[in-house]
Amino acid sequence: MKNKLRLLSVSLVATAMLTATAQVEDMTSRLSNPDMELGIKYWNVGGDAVFGKVEKSQSSRPAYHGFHGKALENWNGGGVGLADNYISQTVRNLPSGTYVFGAYMAATLQENNEVSNKDGVTGVSLFANDASIPVATDNPDKSEYKWAHTGKFNVAVTLPEAGNLRVGIKTESTNANFVIWDNATLYYFGNMSEADALNEMAKIDMAATVAIADTCLTHKMHVDTLAYLNEQIAVAKGVATADAAWQADEDLYWAIRLANRSIGDYRRFHNAILQAEHVLAGEWSGFVAEQYAVLQTLFTEYKGVYDAATIVRDEINEKIVVLNEATAKVELDSLYYVLDEVDDFIINLEEEELV
Repeated sequence: MKNKLRLLSVSLVATAMLTATAQVEDMTSRLSNPDMELGIKYWNVGGDAVFGKVEKSQSSRPAYHGFHGKALENWNGGGVGLADNYISQTVRNLPSGTYVFGAYMAATLQENNEVSNKDGVTGVSLFANDASIPVATDNPDKSEYKWAHTGKFNVAVTLPEAGNLRVGIKTESTNANFVIWDNATLYYFGNMSEADALNEMAKIDMAATVAIADTCLTHKMHVDTLAYLNEQIAVAKGVATADAAWQADEDLYWAIRLANRSIGDYRRFHNAILQAEHVLAGEWSGFVAEQYAVLQTLFTEYKGVYDAATIVRDEINEKIVVLNEATAKVELDSLYYVLDEVDDFIINLEEEELV
């Protein structure tokens, strides 16, 4: 439910950013199970292969942009292309006009690839009635590469008169061995041309990505990473065409990924500083006076380093190790206390035996 509310709020914000003259309506609610949380329920599946529900959420996987909760996938672990297949549903009694159907997708050759190979992927398409577009991506499981990610694909179609719209995806003689999709959308653009509708849809999708990026801005991260993120946010907000959207989306998601990594680094650094501060506030014996002084010096220095946010990942990791070790050495005083108690017990026991 949380993810659904998040997607709804992003959609509302994005739609509000359209020009005042654009006739637009989010009609995603007319789709049944657009977020795939119910597996293939309400989707018609045909062909020799069946799309299966991915039980494990893709949300934690850095290159699966736009994927939340469950998804639908068709995968051949043997590396051979998928069999011919389609998955679709029909939305009935729609008014005439231009529609854009879209979904977050990957259609890829899952090879042990270290270079982009999406240009070689064929035979996967997203369709709305007779209109269709090819879908091809690089392998999102190779997320250490900027170009390896899923993306939002959109297809535009015009209903000359009120009627039905059959939407979905299909594989035909494809060489892709992995197709996955999630969070389908359907928008109505009135009398707008299909090209203009796709451009407006790109703006909506970019606004959704910007909303994700904005959540990163509330966290501590490396200053250079923050500058790069703000730069890509500015570029994304200026996107006006569908052709420009893919590159801007790729760059912004890469900036988001770097930001999340930096946020995690600085969060762990902050936790180490907080633990050191907690230990310094305690009462310790003279056994650890020297270690206490070392920790106090490190704490003061590292807190300043954290506030400045100018060090990179390797330096952060080194400082976390050093600070944690220094903290642990002071905490060893509790062991000295136990050893003293044991010594006192042994002495008392020996004295009792002598009596």
